[in-house]
Amino acid sequence: MTTSTEGITLLGSEMLTWSDFDGEVGAFGGLLAPHLLHAFGGERGRVLVVGPTAAPVVADVAARFAGADVLVRSWADAQTLRASLPEAVGVFCGPLDRMARTGATYDAVVAVAGTDRLHSAEDETPGPAKVLADLVSLVSGAGELYLGVGNPVGVDRLLSLAAGSRHHDADWPDGHLVPAAALTVEEVIAVLAEHGLAPVETWFCHGRRSDPLAAASVATLSAGRADTVLLRELARAYDVTDASAMPLKDPAATVHDLVRAGLGAATAPLAVLHLSRTATPAPDLSALVCEPVHDGAPSVAYRLTRTGSGWVRSLLSEPAQFSVSDLLSRDTAALEGPVAAGETIAEQLAACCAAHDVAAAGVVVRRYRDWLGSDPGTPVPADRVALLPRLVVGDERLEVLDASWTALESAPRDVVLVRGLLDVSADLLARGIRHPWSPGSAARDLTTALAAAAGIEDLAPVLVEALALDARLRPAGTAPDYDEPAGISQLSHAELVEIAEGLGQRVSQSDAHVVWLLQRLQGRQRALRQLRGQLNAVNGSREMRAGRLIFFVHELVRRRRRARAEAADRPGEWRDPATRPPEPQREGPIEIESNLIPPAYEPGPEIKVVPPED
Repeated sequence: MTTSTEGITLLGSEMLTWSDFDGEVGAFGGLLAPHLLHAFGGERGRVLVVGPTAAPVVADVAARFAGADVLVRSWADAQTLRASLPEAVGVFCGPLDRMARTGATYDAVVAVAGTDRLHSAEDETPGPAKVLADLVSLVSGAGELYLGVGNPVGVDRLLSLAAGSRHHDADWPDGHLVPAAALTVEEVIAVLAEHGLAPVETWFCHGRRSDPLAAASVATLSAGRADTVLLRELARAYDVTDASAMPLKDPAATVHDLVRAGLGAATAPLAVLHLSRTATPAPDLSALVCEPVHDGAPSVAYRLTRTGSGWVRSLLSEPAQFSVSDLLSRDTAALEGPVAAGETIAEQLAACCAAHDVAAAGVVVRRYRDWLGSDPGTPVPADRVALLPRLVVGDERLEVLDASWTALESAPRDVVLVRGLLDVSADLLARGIRHPWSPGSAARDLTTALAAAAGIEDLAPVLVEALALDARLRPAGTAPDYDEPAGISQLSHAELVEIAEGLGQRVSQSDAHVVWLLQRLQGRQRALRQLRGQLNAVNGSREMRAGRLIFFVHELVRRRRRARAEAADRPGEWRDPATRPPEPQREGPIEIESNLIPPAYEPGPEIKVVPPED
């Protein structure tokens, strides 16, 4: 039964108290989404957008066709779309099989939100083949199909440690808990081939499946397994700032390793297929990237194209200029052009910290220091003030990865250096990367250690200026707390065990050292006390008075001999301290007087505390 109300066509079996837009996955959208649908061919008559899709994406697709409709199963989502879309766009509410019964066909069908949210939870869950058949029935003879295929073993699910969905169709009254087994991309292509549809283009998308931030083809992912540019862009799609969104520590590093291992396509959360009955396969020589929101700046989407000399970046929208804070601005036009290859300074510092290689970290920091200038007080040009995380380490020099960021004022070299180290240190702790310093260290502690490696001796005044500069480079209220210890909560059980063992060994070695020092301190104390008593006994004797006289005569003779030796320029006598007889080693607990025990030190069984003798 089909009815209309509030400008929405109801197909029946609508889900009245349910919203896919507000669910765990959400509506398919984002800045990159429209660019995944750029290759519409054939006639531009009518298009149907199926599934929970954000209104801006629906409007962008609808603008390319003479007519457009959208289908969602949720009444609340249908109302949201009706209020956001032009009247010319028809809104249908109900399951996909009800839409297929209408007999309508379209020149293009866009179902990039996936196939698992196209049916009603009140009915039996249809199998994947049935859902695909219903979609194909809506495609006209020469039409096209855009289809999103979710990956049950996608990296988003590997990183999310939740036992199950928090917003599942089983939550609907009389819903079904166990959905049908999902098909792989290859199986979907095989099923659609039986209906006469062949793939034109396939994008494997990384990031949230409802908001992809990077997309590339199988060929691009395979060729880029050792490509630092592509690896960085794919990993950055998971470099989230909300720790609760990705429970696993440092998900960007995990994705980096998966892509290097050749699993970039196999673990992509979403694949967007473009299929047609007439078009030929498109070349796959590029990748689509959307920056995650950071530093208070709006996102920017661009295309990376591989050439013989490397990657070239081109914007997918018009260049824009904007201010991030009162001291930092961005001109996205500077993104256009070749992309520097290699590891960034931030990536190299992270690798040095993970390997506990303090010496190598010092080399990286000093290289950045020399790039800023040769003198601590030299003003650094404004275009270099905020570039530490965006510098690529080349063979002979540092290259700028992203020159679109520019500070409005210059600053002294050491101030810029310390501010960059604060930024990188806070990022290392936020990502849970291990480092060679105390596990409870804050960003300020890491910065202090790295600044010392850079040769900054009087850090206190420089740090005050660096914090002031950092506050001006960030939007108000977004500066992290550089004094808050971080990183411990994100470590795994095995890492915590290893750290505890290491600290235990260091404590044991320190305790043995303290015992050794106390033993020698007690020996010196008793030797001094014994010597003091002997001196007091001898000092008042008759022999002492005679001895003083003899000593006085001996001293006169000694001084005359020394004067003659100095006149003859003869060197004096030197005795090796190593020739002194060793102190006797005691067996069992050593006795230490209570006044010699350091404050807050708890003596162990190796020490027997005794009262002072005097």
